[in-house]
Amino acid sequence: MPRMRRIIIKNTLYHVFNRGVEKKNIFKCDADRIKFLTILEKALKKFNFIIYAYVLMPNHYHILLEDIDGKISEIMKYINENYAMYYNWKYKRVGHLFQNRYRSNIVEKKFYLKYVARYIILNPIRKGLVKNLKYYNWSSYYEYLNKNKRFKLTDTSWINNEFGYDKEKSLRLFRRFLTEQDDVTEKIINESLMLDMVLGTKEFKEKLIEKIKIYKNKIKINIFKSNNEKEIKEILDRVKKIFKINDVELQKKKGKNNFARKISMYLLKQKTNKTLDEIGKIFSLHPINVCKNIKSIEKEIQSNYYLQKILQSF
Repeated sequence: MPRMRRIIIKNTLYHVFNRGVEKKNIFKCDADRIKFLTILEKALKKFNFIIYAYVLMPNHYHILLEDIDGKISEIMKYINENYAMYYNWKYKRVGHLFQNRYRSNIVEKKFYLKYVARYIILNPIRKGLVKNLKYYNWSSYYEYLNKNKRFKLTDTSWINNEFGYDKEKSLRLFRRFLTEQDDVTEKIINESLMLDMVLGTKEFKEKLIEKIKIYKNKIKINIFKSNNEKEIKEILDRVKKIFKINDVELQKKKGKNNFARKISMYLLKQKTNKTLDEIGKIFSLHPINVCKNIKSIEKEIQSNYYLQKILQSF
């Protein structure tokens, strides 16, 4: 199976991973971890997806999620951008927080869900942070035990079907499953994630190829086209309200409200899937000039804590 990147298909299970730039820590304290999980909680309300497992490590995180509507890119952009803005604002830093764009690979739910969930949950033990999972609070393991009083992010009901018993006995078998040594499967999971490969049986991969052929044109439209005028209006209205300006002032190419204009272009590009050409038509600009404006404000955002604070509200 060739390397697969950013395949976007509805009702698909993904193993997602991201790490700090230069492998530096992205969580310095419990408050940071709580903030990340809060963003994850908001993402669950904003988008239609299911989480089966997650873990927050000092310099990276893993999430096993099922994307229902085919919006994995939007989901991860929302999570990563909001946390990066929070982190940069809190620690008064500039530049990228994450080493690269997030990594993800498609997982065959029927055969590999439990194995990838185990791989993710066992990360703190594998990396030598703890010897017993009960001493690590920052994974979905506590939700499986029903001991996480603050966050309910994980769908734990699948273990009942997987292990074929009532909730109590299924949990007991799941905990036993977590203790099983399986270096071969762990290696396969790790390699598939690092290479963005599909993790599944030969039959699953063949069916996936057929799906891609069927939905290719639809996927392209979903990624690059957006006619959600209501969403555009809501973004522009919020920008005008924050900067206390009207439509005429927003359209001015120069002046004190130039930040508002550039922020609007940046948000439309980040939040709506609009092309540069479509954004240019809104502001009567050539796509090249739209791109220049977006790059200009991106550079400004890195050092402007006021703008970072504004963007966190979107």
